[in-house]
Amino acid sequence: MEIGSSITLRVKNETDSNEWNSHRCKIIDRDNKYVYIDYPINNKTNKTMQLSTNDYITISFVKKGIVYEFHSIVEKRINLTVPALAILLPEAEEIKRIQRRDFVRVKSDVDIAVHFSDGSTPPLVSVTQDISGGGASVVIPPNTKPLFQKQPITVYLILHSITVPYEYIKIDAEIIRLHTNNDIHSMSLKFLFNSDRNQQKIINYCFDKQREKRKLGLI
Repeated sequence: MEIGSSITLRVKNETDSNEWNSHRCKIIDRDNKYVYIDYPINNKTNKTMQLSTNDYITISFVKKGIVYEFHSIVEKRINLTVPALAILLPEAEEIKRIQRRDFVRVKSDVDIAVHFSDGSTPPLVSVTQDISGGGASVVIPPNTKPLFQKQPITVYLILHSITVPYEYIKIDAEIIRLHTNNDIHSMSLKFLFNSDRNQQKIINYCFDKQREKRKLGLI
C-alpha cells in the first residue's frame, strides 16, 4: 500500500449485520505499525463516515493489477496534515490475495464499446451480461465478423450505479472464450489493467450492484 493510493474500506451496516457499507479513502502515511487514512467517504451518500476506536473494518486495495484484502480495527484518531485514522497493520500472512475467480461478479448490462487492436474488425457497441474486477461477458451483436481467442482489444465502459452517476473507463483486454447459448453469441473478456485505479472503480461498482440486488431481494 503506497502513500497517496486509494483503498476501499467496508464496515458492517449497523441495522443489518449481513450488509457491508462501502467507503473510499486514501492513504496519507504509514509506518511499521499503522497505515494512516483520511476519513472515509460513503460511496452511496458521499458523506464522511464517523468511525470509532476499535471498529472492525475490511480494507481492499489494488497493487500492480492484483487485489488484496485484510481485516483490521481502527486503533485511534490522529491529526496529520488532515484529520486521520490509524489502522492497525496486519501480519503479512493475514493479507489475502483475491484470486481472479474470487472477484465479485454481478449480472449487469453495462454499455460497452469494443475496439479491435489489429483493425481486423470494425468497432462494435454492445452490453455486458456480467462483469467483475477481472473481466466481463459481452453479447456479440448479429453480423459481427468472426472473432478469435486471445484477440487483443480495447474496451470503453460506462458504469452507472446508485453511488456512481456515470463513470467512463478505457481498458485494454483480450478475448479468452467464445460462447453460444440459445442462439445468443457472447465473448468472455479478461481485463488487462494498466491502472489500479480503474480496477478499483470496477470492483466498487460490482459491490454497489450486488448491494442493490440484495436490497431488491434478487440475490
